[in-house]
Amino acid sequence: MKAIGGSETHVHLIFQMEPFVNLSEFIGKLKGSSSFEMNTLHGKNSLKWQRGYGIVSFDTKNLSSVRQYVENQKEHHSKGTVKKLLEEFTRFE
Repeated sequence: MKAIGGSETHVHLIFQMEPFVNLSEFIGKLKGSSSFEMNTLHGKNSLKWQRGYGIVSFDTKNLSSVRQYVENQKEHHSKGTVKKLLEEFTRFE
């Protein structure tokens, strides 16, 4: 894990993965295990994930600036300085 940050409504993770890893399987296991753990510790339905997820890929030369953004999520949301590319989810149907 390179970085983690979020607000009350969502979370951003920065991680590096090998190209042979099945991304949807990885995200499913991440969501499942974190829900199980939180619901065990804090009661049923204390953590609910949305159905989908968003992925943004970036070059390692941008890691520092993306990490800084992710680690300061609450500040960006309170000041209204969110980056549209990293925050906006567009549903494709």
